[in-house]
Amino acid sequence: MPLISVVVPIYDVEEYLHQCVDSILSQSYRNLEIILVDDGSPDACPQICDCYATKDSRIRVIHKINGGLSDARNAGINCASGEYILFVDSDDFIHPEMISFLYKKISTHSVDISVCSMKKVYSPEDYIDEDDIIYDDSSDVILSAQEAIEALLVAKDYGSVMACNKLFTADLFRKSNIRFPVGKLHEDVFTTYQVYYLCDKISFSNCPLYNYRQRPESIMGSAFTPRRMDALDAADEILDFIESKKLPLKKQGICHYLLTNIGLINTIIRDDKGKLYTEYIKKLRSNIFKRGFGVFMNPHLSFKNRIGIIFLFWGFWIYTPICKLFFLLKNSK
Repeated sequence: MPLISVVVPIYDVEEYLHQCVDSILSQSYRNLEIILVDDGSPDACPQICDCYATKDSRIRVIHKINGGLSDARNAGINCASGEYILFVDSDDFIHPEMISFLYKKISTHSVDISVCSMKKVYSPEDYIDEDDIIYDDSSDVILSAQEAIEALLVAKDYGSVMACNKLFTADLFRKSNIRFPVGKLHEDVFTTYQVYYLCDKISFSNCPLYNYRQRPESIMGSAFTPRRMDALDAADEILDFIESKKLPLKKQGICHYLLTNIGLINTIIRDDKGKLYTEYIKKLRSNIFKRGFGVFMNPHLSFKNRIGIIFLFWGFWIYTPICKLFFLLKNSK
């Protein structure tokens, strides 16, 4: 069985780190190199990492100055020696069969990346149950690089952009300059489509094997801040990439660009920050106006999003109460 490197970037997660690392140590797939990257964590995480390293020879610990999630992942990639790489965020945890399952998919389908689905975890009652798992190869979806990029852009069910539910062939990183963007939020949006482009085939399974913890205090779980606008840079880079590689995905790229702008506006409205972030709203609306006039000619936008863009054209004062009503109805379910 080939060596698989598991990269765990760690910062200020003392409360969750044991569950994360224990879930990796409990994997049925045993030939692992577990790289714990202490990203200058201010709590007891550095000591916890060192303690684990004394108990299991498969664990390597990197202590570094804080540089953020991307920098920590990159440090893990640069020292990984496995034939495959898996990323696990340190506040999440994985099913005991996850790595074995993903490797089996790579072997069975001769793909460069295998992907499983995630389960959002709000409380212990949400942890993955064995009944959630269907070990059925017949339901797998095998996509080409272009098809997988399209799935990301139009947000299909198997189009998750996150890096943590994927087993990557390590050479996709070693033989390219692709790394996670240091200092940026939405790091996976900047990166995943580029890695997909290097692939021959990618397999997707609906089997949920990754427990994705939802924390209000996490960066993405907190209220809107200007740093969230990094998503726009990623959307612009994707459009440039599509053009430079001459991919027939222009409408899909515009769909992703529009959805990114709409999503940021919705987050501002959800957090009642409209008055505080007026300039950002103006910028986001302007972006939509520039690319949204062909909205009804774009088959990749849902009816709901098309109507939302029309309301934005009419005026933010119309869009805001409709958006708040939608949030209210959604939260009441």
